[in-house]
Amino acid sequence: MTLLRTVTSSFLQIFFDKLIDLSHFLNMPLLTVVAWRFSLKEMKNISHKGSASKKLIVLAKSGGVDDLEAAFAATPASFKIYILPRSMVKQTFLYYLKGRVSDGQYLTTDKETERLKMEYRAYLYKVLKYYKRLFGCDAILQFNFIYHAERELAAASSELGIPFLCSYKECLRSAAFWQETEDWYKKSIGVFQGWKIAVYNEQARESIIRSGVAESWQVETVGCARLDYSHDLRNANATETPRRVILFYLIQDTAGLPYFNGCFRKDGENIEEGEFGPLLTWHSLVQRTNAAILRFAEDNPDIEFIFKGKTGHSSKQRERLGKSLPENITVLCDGTGNDLLKQAAVVIGWNTTAVLESIASGLPTIIPMLLNHDDDFLKPYILDLNGAAIQVISPDELEQALIHTLKNRKILRKLPEKRKHVLKKYLGNDDGLSGERLRKFIEDAVYREAANAS
Repeated sequence: MTLLRTVTSSFLQIFFDKLIDLSHFLNMPLLTVVAWRFSLKEMKNISHKGSASKKLIVLAKSGGVDDLEAAFAATPASFKIYILPRSMVKQTFLYYLKGRVSDGQYLTTDKETERLKMEYRAYLYKVLKYYKRLFGCDAILQFNFIYHAERELAAASSELGIPFLCSYKECLRSAAFWQETEDWYKKSIGVFQGWKIAVYNEQARESIIRSGVAESWQVETVGCARLDYSHDLRNANATETPRRVILFYLIQDTAGLPYFNGCFRKDGENIEEGEFGPLLTWHSLVQRTNAAILRFAEDNPDIEFIFKGKTGHSSKQRERLGKSLPENITVLCDGTGNDLLKQAAVVIGWNTTAVLESIASGLPTIIPMLLNHDDDFLKPYILDLNGAAIQVISPDELEQALIHTLKNRKILRKLPEKRKHVLKKYLGNDDGLSGERLRKFIEDAVYREAANAS
């Protein structure tokens, strides 16, 4: 049955892509409207109440959808929420601008590229105008304002008076990373042409404003909504719950490092690999940490381990563990990792949202600072957790920390101030109420009277 659904979905995707291609060939935007309408799927994990005559269209992306579901977890939506596959928009983008711009470089001085951007926007304007008239559309939500195929969609939506929102999920960065990000925004990304942007923290808000991406009134700090789950989990947990699971979020090579368009950026310039060491990644840290944890697993066969890979990087992460693993290790390559916190006695992670989710859930959290001198150049990009987690600097310290936390198995009901400070700083959510703030941000847009409707 699952295979049949997959085949059917693939066939429909091909059909819709061809329909959009035909709409360009015949210059009939209505065919694109039809493709969009019949590719829509109502979000299953969000219920709605009342007649729900209002409609929100979401350009889905992992992580962002989790935030959206958290925003409506406790309160049903008063409007319908539909997923529009981002590929539907990309198909039209390819017709006009294939290869000319990217997520990492949207600004250009090329006159032909700028002309094609305007043609692309004009076509999307027609599509949206027909769509709104025929089927209704009260707001559109994306999850990253740099997505190149969606830039002119934001502009076309604004011209039609349809609020175009971004719930920006790429906000977990060190201060040094944000400095490079601001310069990149100015030189490569340019102005957001939608209505408003929701961000996790004040660092993100200030950087977006200073870089000129958006005006101050356009950027709201709501926090990371999916972190509400960790707060709820902490409050629901019984401290005496017996647990023996060690949850290890496998480390991504470039986690928290200022890579833009595939290049490491420092002081506004791209740095060639090898200039400041063998590779500008956490490669040596990954090797040391993996080896230490694998050795501990082998020495403690009675302890269960879950290794969680990062979506899009899990294959490479799995390869680095080696072909043969101890039987007490389970490797998970897909899906979100926050639900795994219910099973964990201790969490190990590095420069990732998962570390903050663990801190919010009250679990002991270990940061493996197994660095060497080649990593000195990268130290400014390590998240400053300010005592909210256990930092270890050697394999022996890591082993001792694991033994100690497994023996105590203590889950904090009340978060210490250090933990709350870190959660507020990086994810804007020390109170478990970010879902409410994101929901209000979206509702304000859906029920906003169109300013320039035509």
